[in-house]
Amino acid sequence: MGPTQTTIIDPRDLFPANRGLPNEFNQHERESFEAYVNQENLAMVQGAIGSDQDIEAILFWDRGGKFDDPVWKELTPLGQASTELMAAATAFYADKRRLAVRNQRRQDLSLGSGFNRDLLFSGLAGAVRCGPDGRPDETGRFLRGVELRLVGSVGVHYNSISIMPLPAGDGYAVQLGTPPEDGAPGQEVNTSDPFSLVQLAYLVHNDLPQAGYQPSLTQSAGDASIPPPSEVRKANRQGRSLGLQGEVRLHVRAEVGSVEQALALAEDMARIIYKRFGMEIEIYKIGRSFPNMFLLRNEQFDQMVRGLGPDDRGLVFMTYTLECRRCRRELAGFTRLARQFPQVKFAMINMNAPHVKFQKRVFGDAVGGDPNQFARSTTATTPFSFIYKWETDRGLSYQGYVATAKDEPPPSLEMLMAKIREFIF
Repeated sequence: MGPTQTTIIDPRDLFPANRGLPNEFNQHERESFEAYVNQENLAMVQGAIGSDQDIEAILFWDRGGKFDDPVWKELTPLGQASTELMAAATAFYADKRRLAVRNQRRQDLSLGSGFNRDLLFSGLAGAVRCGPDGRPDETGRFLRGVELRLVGSVGVHYNSISIMPLPAGDGYAVQLGTPPEDGAPGQEVNTSDPFSLVQLAYLVHNDLPQAGYQPSLTQSAGDASIPPPSEVRKANRQGRSLGLQGEVRLHVRAEVGSVEQALALAEDMARIIYKRFGMEIEIYKIGRSFPNMFLLRNEQFDQMVRGLGPDDRGLVFMTYTLECRRCRRELAGFTRLARQFPQVKFAMINMNAPHVKFQKRVFGDAVGGDPNQFARSTTATTPFSFIYKWETDRGLSYQGYVATAKDEPPPSLEMLMAKIREFIF
């Protein structure tokens, strides 16, 4: 869908929940709103946004563990430091959720995707369950510190930031991952492909140090390291291994003097990391639980299109970008897709990463020829789902794609499931 001529929208035509949003637009959102929203599509655009409760369900779909356990919510903070920390963290977390919903609503109204700077945390709990003496106790009635579950978590594969009172009582330690008592500090990071390695190198050598942090890496064999981005790119071009084992743990820790500083530090850490990796975190972790849904890179494409097994029925390529507001509305349904169609492989294509082979094959199949013609001819926008049927004697055969225009709601889960049944089964 191309830009339309700028049209003045009458504020009276905005739904009550949206009337103040144009005053909050950043430059990108304002330009997008002026280019793509008009009197003809305004009602449709607004109708697709939903209520704040609808948006909250879309953004904070991952639940479980101690963060949603009623027993953990009844635990009593032990000591003044943890009491003050939990009270402040509760208000802080509620405010971040509220702002994240507001940001998504603003992007949906303007049709302008961007980084949601407040979509950072999806849960809050005590960091350590303990007895009255402060020692860890799985049946204790008290808690020490707080732990914020990070957006991008999926089920048991979750990331977090923990904040613990320092033993001397003179401040707080803020660290990526669970507290030391749980034995799993740090955050798991994918290093199984060239694009992920470059992203990690930028995070470790640029993003975090520029903000004053001193990150480190570990893997099962002990300490690990990654060279600067330019050297990683060179190694990738040469096909040279960096000696990382598919996944490493990223560690970041700092100490501050007050509760307010600790929460600000947790926000800063979370924002830097999620800004770098975006929705790849969720998709990677969904793949940890559902092996038929996974990230697919350019380097793996040829093997994938040849490598389906005798029990497989089809392959669906699903595109997304790191900051796609429309893609985020589909995330919650990905696990249902994986469960519903165990004989279908879902290959997630990050359009911010190099994908020459995907574009040549899949875009070419979609138009029956020149792949460049696809971008010129389609009226739809990301996310796309390209559906292929697999037959052991004939291989993959293209069936069609599911997508909608920029000003329309993204394809519903029901729409995509219906097409998969029609095309593959």
